[in-house]
Amino acid sequence: MQFTNDEIAAIEQMLPALGQKVADQGIGAKSFNDLTRDEVLAFSAATVRTFRESFAEIIGNDVPF
Repeated sequence: MQFTNDEIAAIEQMLPALGQKVADQGIGAKSFNDLTRDEVLAFSAATVRTFRESFAEIIGNDVPF
């Protein structure tokens, strides 16, 4: 999969915020196999939301979603 430079920048920018959310939710100490369905869904939603926010900051009003 190829990422654009803006996508890479958004991913790099979102990592600290995503790490904080993982720590706040207490799922960072568990292996992925030990997560509940709700924890996986919450992690997935947080990942998408955080990426979209970071991507929007980077590309401005030209967000395609």
